[in-house]
Amino acid sequence: MPADVSATPASRGWTRLIPLIWPVVGVCIMMAAFYVLSRQAKTLSPAAIMMSLRAIPPYRLVLGAGAALLAYGALAGYDRIALMQLKRKLPLWFVTLVSFTTYALSHNIGGTIIAGGAMRYRAYSTRGMSLGEVTFLVLFCSFTFALGTVMLGGILLVFDPALVERFAALLDGIVHGLGYARGTSVLASPATLMAVARACGVVMLALVCLYVLGSLLKFKPIEMRWLHVHYPTPAVVWRQLIIAPLELVGAAGIIYFALPPAVHADFVTVLGVFIASFTAGLISHSPGGLGVLEALCVAAMPEVAKPTMLAALIVFRLFYLVVPLCLSLVIAVAFERHRWRQTLMAPPEA
Repeated sequence: MPADVSATPASRGWTRLIPLIWPVVGVCIMMAAFYVLSRQAKTLSPAAIMMSLRAIPPYRLVLGAGAALLAYGALAGYDRIALMQLKRKLPLWFVTLVSFTTYALSHNIGGTIIAGGAMRYRAYSTRGMSLGEVTFLVLFCSFTFALGTVMLGGILLVFDPALVERFAALLDGIVHGLGYARGTSVLASPATLMAVARACGVVMLALVCLYVLGSLLKFKPIEMRWLHVHYPTPAVVWRQLIIAPLELVGAAGIIYFALPPAVHADFVTVLGVFIASFTAGLISHSPGGLGVLEALCVAAMPEVAKPTMLAALIVFRLFYLVVPLCLSLVIAVAFERHRWRQTLMAPPEA
């Protein structure tokens, strides 16, 4: 039986405030990102960016397109894993098209959970799935992404904690730019910062291990009045641990391959910067992380010339957002046309 948890007036007050916290955090991230980007843009010229785009070898563009296919293939795996947990069997082609269309549209629109939920319900309801099942599927897909982010982020922080120094310098720059603490650092020493980063990585990996143990040892479900959490089967968990990182690796691979070989940027650095920047973009609710992704990537990778970095991000947006958006619109129109024809041809109810 679920535990009967009575809410005190104080807890009810905090509950009302929770929905307001993330929008405020998102707005703050967007403001800081556009502030940084506006400062960076003063030293850029469209001609320099175009020159950087032309400098990308064609074979690396092909590799970037392959990385985009890997990312969207993994995203389709999110839906397959959620359906496996729901014990629902649907045709692979249908799930792949629904997943691709949903993510391509929601990545560009913003508000991934809400937009993705509405589009998924429109498609999956035609296969007999209820609103509750689709809601679970959307939340489970979001959790799978979060699990992959925490796992990869934890691995990077444990084995390469120096990555945080890139964002520490960015935070210092924002604070100094606003006129505070000029000439001093607002953060701890590099050694302390890396120790804290590695400790955070250990905690993140410990949470992932706890989740895996909960599945292997069949922990009791977490049941509260407003929450019921049942651990997935090990078969589902292993698939989550494989598919979720693949999506992030594929997406980061687009940027990595769009950087000319002469830049000598290593993939681990690009992956770490991408995970932090992409996550910040999602929290900001900016469509496609527009502005946030660019500002953080440019600032966190000062060894890459700004026009070169922005050219790589243009390629990323082309392969990960623009091309999938165009294809998804064709699929969505074809789906609605098919549904409309089915409605017209359906016999009238008696």
